[in-house]
Amino acid sequence: MKKILGTLLAVAAAIATFGVAPGFAADHPKVIRIGQPSGSYGKAVSLGPVGEIQVKDLFDQEFKKDGIKLEVNNIKTAGPGCNEALANNALDFANLGDLPAVAGFAGGLKTRAVAATRGGNTYVAVPIDSPITNLKQLKGKKIGVSLGTYMHAAGLKILADNGLSENDVTFFNMDNATVLTAIAAKEVEAAFISSDAITLRTRGVARVLYSTQGKPVFYQNAGALIVREEFVRKYPDIVKRFLKVWVKASQLHSFDKRAAQKLDSRVGTPLTTLQEDQQGQSNLYLNSPKFDEQWLSHDRRSIALFKAKRLIRKSFDPEKEWIDRSFLDAALRELNLENFWPDYDVNGNPKKK
Repeated sequence: MKKILGTLLAVAAAIATFGVAPGFAADHPKVIRIGQPSGSYGKAVSLGPVGEIQVKDLFDQEFKKDGIKLEVNNIKTAGPGCNEALANNALDFANLGDLPAVAGFAGGLKTRAVAATRGGNTYVAVPIDSPITNLKQLKGKKIGVSLGTYMHAAGLKILADNGLSENDVTFFNMDNATVLTAIAAKEVEAAFISSDAITLRTRGVARVLYSTQGKPVFYQNAGALIVREEFVRKYPDIVKRFLKVWVKASQLHSFDKRAAQKLDSRVGTPLTTLQEDQQGQSNLYLNSPKFDEQWLSHDRRSIALFKAKRLIRKSFDPEKEWIDRSFLDAALRELNLENFWPDYDVNGNPKKK
């Protein structure tokens, strides 16, 4: 009896010192919740790696035996809405653009960047009969944009290149659907939006004044798959396995560009719009999860810009303070995909080995 009591006391002491003892801890969650900005307007479908995970049942292949389910949240309020959900512990992972991912961490949201994402042009659209013919004429105009998104970030870069700042225009914060309606109804004089600008042009209700297509990669999106630090501490093995699923999905989305675009079109964006938007861009580049030279350079420059524009209160070094490469590196090694995607230089060109 004394021996049993002594053992129990030892276990109790271990729990008091280290938290729940490994043998008594829940070794996995019942559900993994991922969120991402979405134009699917409530549809239970997603694009990119999340779409591949859904269509190819990649999550169940890895986690069904554990009884873990995947909950995908398409967030209408885009990056800021995802950050709010992370702050409220309503999400575990989020697939975010550059500005919301950076702003969340800089604002005190305890996350880790575990995989890179990239690609995503920004367009300046104006109503079809607008007298505006160049970007300098945006001065004093009402511009619709979803604040806190990668399109907002790109818009600031575009304005600066044309001698303007956010103080020279009036921003109206709108979700994606509202921006599209506002341009068509001429409630705003311009908009910083995604490839939906192409769809508006095809419908004959807007003109594309400017696009980041073909421009330096700094003008495009370079976001991240992020995870709550608490989730990492609690379930490191689950994070590692989820990254394996993510890398598999990224690989599948990298093979056939047309097939990837067809899958992405399920969210409601016409296939022809996606094809025009991604023209001239490598599918490997668009789907690489690697924190390479291009991604790091983009992120550091963006952080400096966001700080200068007072979108974030403090700057930080993403490599030293935010990125955790261990899970991605482990997945790439296990799947023998370390060299599947090239490493890209600061200009987005594949580096020679």
